[in-house]
Amino acid sequence: MIEGLSTEITHRKLNHMQKILLSAIYLIMSGSLLVGAPEKPEDAQEPRNETTELEDKLSLIKIPEVRFFKSPLDEAMKELMLKSKQFDLTEPDPAKKGIPIIVMQPSDGNSFPLVTIKIRNMELGKIIQWIT
Repeated sequence: MIEGLSTEITHRKLNHMQKILLSAIYLIMSGSLLVGAPEKPEDAQEPRNETTELEDKLSLIKIPEVRFFKSPLDEAMKELMLKSKQFDLTEPDPAKKGIPIIVMQPSDGNSFPLVTIKIRNMELGKIIQWIT
């Protein structure tokens, strides 16, 4: 276990939701990070080898601490989006700070999984991976 990290995510169909979220976590659409998207279609382009601005931000934005206790996934992602703006220290333009994160409603009509986690001093991209 990583020091300072405790995680518990609960939901009736969590395995299905995790599969959907993990398959789409780094899908980039219109400069947004899309969480909960369907798997990529057959005719989708292969990812580029060079890192994108979004990927750079996911690794450069470090969040000092996040705590969620039985928070719905969509609320946790909204909070991370706000923190990404607050801790994006490399972007001088306030309008471009942070990362927009879009959470897709589960297609099966179930509610979002609940997130309980405490993380300290971690990159935004890794936090999103742990939560999803």
